[in-house]
Amino acid sequence: MKRLLILSFLGLFLNISFAQKLIFPSDDYKIFTVDIDSRTWTHNLADGILTIAPKSSKYSSDFLAMMWASQDPESASQATKLTEEAQYVVTTLLTDVNFNEKVSEFENNAIAYYGIDGTGYLKNDDGTKTEMFVTILLLLPQKYDDMVALTFFATPEAYDIYSEDFIDLVLKIK
Repeated sequence: MKRLLILSFLGLFLNISFAQKLIFPSDDYKIFTVDIDSRTWTHNLADGILTIAPKSSKYSSDFLAMMWASQDPESASQATKLTEEAQYVVTTLLTDVNFNEKVSEFENNAIAYYGIDGTGYLKNDDGTKTEMFVTILLLLPQKYDDMVALTFFATPEAYDIYSEDFIDLVLKIK
């Protein structure tokens, strides 16, 4: 019994020590927290933009997520502005972008999510193109007037490997 208790405690400690609790967008102004598993993901929070990528060097450039908050949370048009900003990011990085017509909606941890999926192509230096899956999500926490945009891009292979972990990360946002 004692051994089981010790093993359980060690397992809990290891899980806690690998999960980094990040306050977004800053310690001074919290919209929500993001738990990032440092065994799987690297992240950088600079100038109000959070970037998340796989820790694996093989896929670090094949999967990228970016998150930023509205610059004007009091504005009635903040959803439109954030959507336009996210579309600009996507169309700046990818060519031949096509989005599905259906908007997905769901709620989790008192946050409403509105998302759209699509595909596009990343132009490589040698002139070839790499297919990328892309998602744009708007996150609307019920406690605040703030809205947050989240975009992520992934090659089909990186998507197959990391999408489940990334979706789990997104669903743990509180």
